[in-house]
Amino acid sequence: MKKIDFEVHFATQSWVDALYANEDFPQFRHDPASKNRRLFYFPGAGEPYGDVIIDKLLELGEPRLKLMDEAGIDMAVISLTSPGIERFETKRSVELAREANDVLAAACDAHPDRYAGYCALPVRDVDASVKELERSVKDLGLVGWKTHCNYGDIYLDDKRFWPILAKCEELDAPIYLHPTMSKMEELRTYGVALAGPPFGFGVETALVMYRLILSGAFDAFPKLKLVLGHYGEFLPFLMHRIDWAYARPHVVADIGATPQLKRRPSDYLRENMWVSTSGNYLPAAFQCTKDTLGMERILLGTDHPYDSMQECMGFLEGLGLSEAERTMLYESNAAALGVKLEESGCAALLRGAEPLTSRTWFPDHMIVRDIAQSYAEERSIGTGHAEGRAARRHRGPGPPRLGATPPVRRRQPRRRPGPPSPRSGAGTLPPAPGRPRRPPPGSAPSGRGPRG
Repeated sequence: MKKIDFEVHFATQSWVDALYANEDFPQFRHDPASKNRRLFYFPGAGEPYGDVIIDKLLELGEPRLKLMDEAGIDMAVISLTSPGIERFETKRSVELAREANDVLAAACDAHPDRYAGYCALPVRDVDASVKELERSVKDLGLVGWKTHCNYGDIYLDDKRFWPILAKCEELDAPIYLHPTMSKMEELRTYGVALAGPPFGFGVETALVMYRLILSGAFDAFPKLKLVLGHYGEFLPFLMHRIDWAYARPHVVADIGATPQLKRRPSDYLRENMWVSTSGNYLPAAFQCTKDTLGMERILLGTDHPYDSMQECMGFLEGLGLSEAERTMLYESNAAALGVKLEESGCAALLRGAEPLTSRTWFPDHMIVRDIAQSYAEERSIGTGHAEGRAARRHRGPGPPRLGATPPVRRRQPRRRPGPPSPRSGAGTLPPAPGRPRRPPPGSAPSGRGPRG
């Protein structure tokens, strides 16, 4: 049995630089009070963003593979991390998307039995997005599109974005709808605690999925495939109540009171949505999702590097799933989304990795302690100390730069039938990302180092 991880993130050095240079939001800056680096999605909504996180996002080589091996994960489906590139100025967004897709394709070419990828798209230029999606899938061999729950002032259900949805359906390319910091002002009052992963992420992502349903997108594109993390952002819990407006006689009888749909809302969730296990280690949440969507709709997702691969695998292995259920979760469900690990590579036994078992899952009090310690280490953002890995690696001036790697010849897409389309942009790929060094000068307050 192979294990395919559907929610794994990366970044490019240009993306990091763009966040420092961006005068609008999103942007990297140092909090005036704590002097710590944060990623500000909106004023007042900043996520702590230490060197450890940036290191792991930029790393697409052996250190990442080692972490996968230690957790018993055979393949990672990688995507550009939140907030992506959708909110940058249009021309810059087009450039960043193309570079990110090339870098990711180069990593997949270098490790074809370990990595697959979702492309990034500059959604504010719809025509460019359609072309880049086709290039990414047909020429680069990426398997789908990863996007976010808002683009600053608008949602994906707006019909201006429907040509992208149509191209996704035509290419049979799934869409990973990922959270970003909520654009709702009411959710930004208490910073990342309300607007971010604990609450706002799920609220707005679920909202966008439901808006897509009510907009008629799935009637227009019935074969469209959406993936949501965190067990569908609580939508499985609403599976019965979400049909209320289409089931109560007094509402149904009032023609025009609700958008006209060909099916009940819950039918679209069961037939057009898959969910991953990322970042939610509550057994009742897993059971609710399994009961409402079915085991065939749940995918492995670890949310690396924001959550621990080993913690996720330990939780899942402790659920007591049958061998058939484990096979669906880890491997066979991925085939419906165009990801299939070749038998010839990536076998855990050949790598000598031992799979995690239920014995790996620890008592609750140990979990809480270890999660707290891990969170502190992952988000370590002290400034001015020389112990950080980024500071040790770089003593010179200027922003961090990608490490160079030899050119890698692109492979033809292996997962989609039919003859390949003419290749565009063939030749030497941009260098794969190395590790981060110092942020650009002047990004930190005077008298303090630029590290976070």
